[in-house]
Amino acid sequence: MNSLSSSQTKSLQISPIKVATTLALIWSFIVFYGTLCQFTHLYFNVYLPGTELTYLDSEMNIPAIFSGFMLLLSSIIIGFIWYLEKNLKNGKYWLILSGGFFFMFLEEIFEIHEKITAPIQQLIGHDHLGFFKYSWIIPYAIITLIVGLYFLKFLFSLPKKTTKRFLIAGIWYVMAALGIEGITGISADYFGNTDNFLYLASMTVEEASEMYAISFFIFALLTYIQQVHPGTSVSFGSSQVQ
Repeated sequence: MNSLSSSQTKSLQISPIKVATTLALIWSFIVFYGTLCQFTHLYFNVYLPGTELTYLDSEMNIPAIFSGFMLLLSSIIIGFIWYLEKNLKNGKYWLILSGGFFFMFLEEIFEIHEKITAPIQQLIGHDHLGFFKYSWIIPYAIITLIVGLYFLKFLFSLPKKTTKRFLIAGIWYVMAALGIEGITGISADYFGNTDNFLYLASMTVEEASEMYAISFFIFALLTYIQQVHPGTSVSFGSSQVQ
């Protein structure tokens, strides 16, 4: 392939803090408006424009699509790191991690976990399980533990700051996705429905926290690239990664 002149080639330089902050701000607006819509409906029986489109606990709407986008972006960035390190000892870990986030993207869009709740409840024998009402958290907690143990050696082989940031993002995300989800289960079980303050509040905190954790994780990934692979840039025109 013929090389292009420097005037024909444009390089993309990315600021980790700007990317993460922009994602977090967009998500904050979505969470704020979605929450406003739900509480307005709950207490005043008023439907604001876009109430269904911004409901945080739904699929194939604005929050679900944006959440999926952030998970897919994480998968792509990790895949890029794998490309840079595929011949190094941690190459396989980056590849598996990228695949894991791609699965999380599919999970977020199609809510696969919601489809396994009923079978698990039937297996247990009833659905009044309090913290484990949304019983998909049982197998997912086990999977999370196994995956966490598998990546432990990889995690502590990274630069100390990266390890710390990954741990913060991971614990933050898991506590929201599994821990606060349990609280929503308690409220839904106790009140017999999801139209109550405790459910809406805990669900909002859960959904918001998950994507703030992912925003921080994306910051950690991009910062890692800057620190470990300084000078790396994506060039358009020459179709090369520098």
